[in-house]
Amino acid sequence: MRKKYIILALISTLAIGLAAYNVVGKDMIANTGSGKSFSIFTSSKEKLAKDKSEEIISLINQLEKTSSSDIKAKKLSSDSTFKKDTNIHGQKKLIVSDEKLEVELDEAGELVKYTNNEMVEFIKSSSENDMKEEPNLDALRKRAKDILKCLNISFYDEENFASGIGDKYIDFTFPRSYEGYAFDGDFAKVIFDKATGEIACISKQFYSKEPKSVSVELSEDDAKESAITLSGKETIKSVKLRIVKKNTNSSSSSTRLAYIVTFENDNAVWIDAKDGSRLAGVQTK
Repeated sequence: MRKKYIILALISTLAIGLAAYNVVGKDMIANTGSGKSFSIFTSSKEKLAKDKSEEIISLINQLEKTSSSDIKAKKLSSDSTFKKDTNIHGQKKLIVSDEKLEVELDEAGELVKYTNNEMVEFIKSSSENDMKEEPNLDALRKRAKDILKCLNISFYDEENFASGIGDKYIDFTFPRSYEGYAFDGDFAKVIFDKATGEIACISKQFYSKEPKSVSVELSEDDAKESAITLSGKETIKSVKLRIVKKNTNSSSSSTRLAYIVTFENDNAVWIDAKDGSRLAGVQTK
């Protein structure tokens, strides 16, 4: 009698398992015969990515509207595509795009890059820009900073910001910021159409890890003295506190706060702001 109950229990368990597979499992397994791949997890991530992309585009539309009523609002088409990708630094990306727009997100749903494809193609083309007057650089720089703030992209605000001016575009580049210090290498960029001020691209290129500490235990004078001793050079051009990678050739390298001591020939030495050790010596651009 006991064996009979055990057999019945096993049959019941097997039946439940098969039913669960028919309801859920088949939806999660790829249709390998047709080359399609689909899972409920991918579907969920795609919806979240598309919803987040629409939210970001809506915010950008509001920012555009405050600068000019002539700039048309943007919207992803109903047949926009979704894909997952990995950049050269090993960071995973979620990409939602159509013919006119492309939005790249990280796995947390934060914006990595927004591209107005039509505007970028126009900038790259040989078409002439119908510009009635020279753009106001100060006003555009303020707009670039406001855009980054609204999108929660951290940046280091400094007077010597990098800007690029072409025949049909103006871009502003700001170093990434953490605890009030700028990263050496990581940055955020905003590109505008030169004639209209329309946003062509917003890019966040944050590839470095955050430092475990930004403690400063070494004075600037001591850092200068150490750099002179280590390099054998004497005429210092500039000294900046920056977050740097310990190993500049590795994207997974840890970061430290360091004094970048640059000499008049543009050679630089990195001195750890905490223990005074030499982290690197590089040729500045």
